[in-house]
Amino acid sequence: MRTVLPGLSPTASPLGHSPMGHSLMGRLDERQADLERQITAERARTTPDEMLIRRLTRERLLARDRMAALSGYGMPRWARPDLPAAE
Repeated sequence: MRTVLPGLSPTASPLGHSPMGHSLMGRLDERQADLERQITAERARTTPDEMLIRRLTRERLLARDRMAALSGYGMPRWARPDLPAAE
């Protein structure tokens, strides 16, 4: 079973492109920005919901980590195809 990020299309191809042509990186970036706006709005309330802020923060960090992994920063240098191995 394939896990789908909240707000992302379950029909996205494995290469990260949805049928509408949006890249996975772009969608993750939009998701991260949306979560940041939600966190800011919740913190601005007179009585912010700390549990909601924690959940939104976790989701934002997960989106950030997925973007890092897709760009290769989650891989060791020797495993990244765009960089020569360190000698």
